[in-house]
Amino acid sequence: YPFLKPKTRLGGSQALRKYPRLFCMPSWPVCEPTMTDTIAPVPAVRKPRAYAYLRVSTDQQDTDNQKHGILEYANAHAITGLEFVEDVASGKLDWKARKVGELLMQCQPGDVVVFAEISRMARSTLQVLEILRHCVDAQINVHIAKQRMILDGSMQSRITATVLGLAAEIEREFISMRTKEALAKRKAEG
Repeated sequence: YPFLKPKTRLGGSQALRKYPRLFCMPSWPVCEPTMTDTIAPVPAVRKPRAYAYLRVSTDQQDTDNQKHGILEYANAHAITGLEFVEDVASGKLDWKARKVGELLMQCQPGDVVVFAEISRMARSTLQVLEILRHCVDAQINVHIAKQRMILDGSMQSRITATVLGLAAEIEREFISMRTKEALAKRKAEG
């Protein structure tokens, strides 16, 4: 290309715009650059974010133990940049009405959400399964720190989540029954 300046390097679309006749056959009319001749900028790839959801039922409880367990888990699994989301709400309340609902609705594919344990997600098995279904559909990675689990869309992880959710629900029922029995005993004793 003798009429290009020395030491001038142009990409294909730049050269086409600057020297349109260079890229035309002699019998063709002068070429005009088109939109297909230019290279579209590559969109910036969003780095997945990591969140830790901490839930307590009352103001008298604190999230320190949950936070400690999650931080240990995150360090062991190289999860960095955790953003903590703290919630004071009963697990009986629908998950979409709690901060976990807000969190999961704003998450994007590839994001990671770490829970201290499966019972911190919700109280009922049905709600745990709804949360996991939403996460699978939205391609959100769920980690359960206490059980050292990563739940994805696989059949094995869905079965495991169902069993753990059911076990947590049974445990809470036993705790509730024992608490009610103890309160009834105190009331009877005066």
